[in-house]
Parts: sequence; C-alpha cells; structure tokens
Amino acid sequence: MRKSCYSWVRAYYKRGVIHYLLGDCDRAIMDLTQAIELNLNFLAAYYNRSNARYDLGDEEGATEDYNLALKLEPADIDAGDEHGFYGRGLARSRLGKIEEARADLEEAARLCSDRKNTVFYEKIMAAIDKL
Repeated sequence: MRKSCYSWVRAYYKRGVIHYLLGDCDRAIMDLTQAIELNLNFLAAYYNRSNARYDLGDEEGATEDYNLALKLEPADIDAGDEHGFYGRGLARSRLGKIEEARADLEEAARLCSDRKNTVFYEKIMAAIDKL
C-alpha cells in the first residue's frame, strides 16, 4: 500500500472511531467503510464497523463484519479473538440464533480463560446466562 493511501486509510479509520465514540454510528459506518474499501484487510475497521452496526440494530450487518474480521484475524494472534466471538454471539442472540450465539460466547469464554482475562470472562459468562 502506498504511503499516501495508508494515510487516507488511517484518517478515515480514526475519524470513524471518533464518530463512534461520540455516538454517531451512521457517520462512523461511512468512514469505516471508506477505510475498508481502501484496505480490505483492515481488521480493526471491521471490528469497529461491526460494533456500530450492532448499536444501530443491524445485527445481520454486524454478524457479517464479525465473520470477516474473524476470518482475517491470524490464528496465533495474542488478543482480540474473544471480542470478535463475543460481539458475533451477541448479534446472533438478537437474531434469535441461540445455539450459534452460545457457541460463539463459549468460544469467547474459552479464549478469555486461556488469556486469564477475568473481567471480560465474567462479562461473557453473564451473556451466556442470559441466553
């Protein structure tokens, strides 16, 4: 990727995250989509766009982005997988796909347990209990 293109990708991404943090999910999705179009392998942009879609009630879109992010994420990554499985599990739960949601949340819990992330693990277990 050319340096100038990389600069645009980062600019769209950062602005998208800022919009998301300010609660403007529509604008966040637009900017994060621009970042993704410039770099189809931009993992963090998929994760953030999936969160914005989820917050807007677009569970199908959120699930699609989580699927893409989990596919892009390296198998040996040190952190992050659990967040993808957790988010996709929540989206699937809202869609009424309870067994798929449970499988995702249990995988997130397993990964969290392996990494000894107890705070997030408890959050995941609470989500499983609500199914």
